[in-house]
Amino acid sequence: MPWEYADVELEALCADCHARQHRTKERLEKAIAELDEGSLEELLGYADALIAKSVTFDGRPEEQYPNREWQLTSWEHARGFYVGLYGSAVSKHVYDLIDLSPLNCSMIFGLRGGEEEI
Repeated sequence: MPWEYADVELEALCADCHARQHRTKERLEKAIAELDEGSLEELLGYADALIAKSVTFDGRPEEQYPNREWQLTSWEHARGFYVGLYGSAVSKHVYDLIDLSPLNCSMIFGLRGGEEEI
């Protein structure tokens, strides 16, 4: 129910946007149903990275999310997370990311993409 959510979790949408969001969710559910376990882990990592980027770079993460962490549970999950942050991944960087897990906002803010070291 709407009152069970924090205000920051709510979003008001017009009828067209609401319908578009439902269509997008339906398409996503169909696509997810066709993925194998490794691909699901990678997709989860990508989704976690989108959330991490939003939390880390949109606002004041240290004050809003002081204990927010992302635990990378597999190589595929970490690869998806890295791709979500930087658009591509190098195996060495994925392993480095796994070694850093769990990641918090400060760590994500300090990560480097591409060929640079993490």
